[in-house]
Amino acid sequence: MDAWLDFSLLKRKARPKSDLIKKHLLRYDKSNETVLMEKWEKHIASGPYNGEVPALFSSHFEQLENNKKNKALLAQWNQYLNPDSKTPADWGHLPKPSTGYLVPIMTGYKAISPLYKNSEIENTRDYETDVRFVESIHSVGEWRGVNRLKTAEHFAHCQWEYFYDDGWYLCRQFKKDVGTDSAPVDPNDEF
Repeated sequence: MDAWLDFSLLKRKARPKSDLIKKHLLRYDKSNETVLMEKWEKHIASGPYNGEVPALFSSHFEQLENNKKNKALLAQWNQYLNPDSKTPADWGHLPKPSTGYLVPIMTGYKAISPLYKNSEIENTRDYETDVRFVESIHSVGEWRGVNRLKTAEHFAHCQWEYFYDDGWYLCRQFKKDVGTDSAPVDPNDEF
């Protein structure tokens, strides 16, 4: 269940709380006829928080007097500049970069034991094949409905191949040039 919860968080972003900062900038703009609030809103809308703040705001908050009236505001400003795991945050959803769905998919197996002779392990499927214990490998993939595949190239890019390396058994996507396929491609074919 944890994997599903973690996956659901991929679509969200966090930004340190800034409600006191916003109120301060609104009051400041009204009394000084400046455009700090407009620039702050542009900063907030600029995408995921990366820790960068325009120098205009840094210099503004450095000039504020550190007194009882500004204590909570300056504390929030410091948390905004240097957030940690306990910093209160506003959560928002990231817009999807394109249509489609990202889904967790199982893409193969990884060995978690050495290769055993079949006779060493009880209750195997057959009596000849050597045995190895494995765990599943998961990834994130884009779900594409067949109705979105319009050309032979789209189909070629959705094919998977099996890949085996010592201790790994994976399905992976490969990109094949349509021209290298031995089967003729009919451009009028619906699929």
